[in-house]
Amino acid sequence: MLKSIRYSLLPALLIVLLASFTLTGNGEGDKEDEQTAEIEWISIEEAFELNNGKKKKHHKKIIIDFYTDWCGWCKRMDKTTFSNPQVVEYINENYHAVKFDAEQRDELTVNGNTYGFRPGGRRGGTHELALALAVDNGRIGYPTLAILDEEGAKLLTAPGYKTAQQLDVLLNYYGSDHHKDLDLEAFKRVYSSPVK
Repeated sequence: MLKSIRYSLLPALLIVLLASFTLTGNGEGDKEDEQTAEIEWISIEEAFELNNGKKKKHHKKIIIDFYTDWCGWCKRMDKTTFSNPQVVEYINENYHAVKFDAEQRDELTVNGNTYGFRPGGRRGGTHELALALAVDNGRIGYPTLAILDEEGAKLLTAPGYKTAQQLDVLLNYYGSDHHKDLDLEAFKRVYSSPVK
């Protein structure tokens, strides 16, 4: 009888222990939440709608990640740079973030302009919005980041993979409006990125 009581109490004891561990935590829950934070990606249309709305608190600069499905460096940037907790937090607080497939075929109307797919090239074609915002020195490559101001004017086209530290510098330079009165190279000399 004692043996059967002991075995019937064991599952109850395990449930109580698991519940108390879940409620009190072990200090690692905060780290997990921090590591699982994600960038709040929205569509390009949503970003412009928010910036054109009456609520000034929704007006932010726009960062666009131009990618393709076949781009290995794009996938690596998603796994490393765009998952860095400090980068995620800064982007979510200061930018409307847009992830844009440069080879998508959907026609889009953005800020009164219509953009479609333009066939051609080795891979079959490129979306006209990517051609308008991601071309650097006559070429387009992936990944490419574009930063637009609150009215939609292009501030930056930055082709190639960026580490979390490299991106943090650009995010802060434009996000804090230092681009209005300071050269990027001068900003890099005085800005110390907290991103590891």
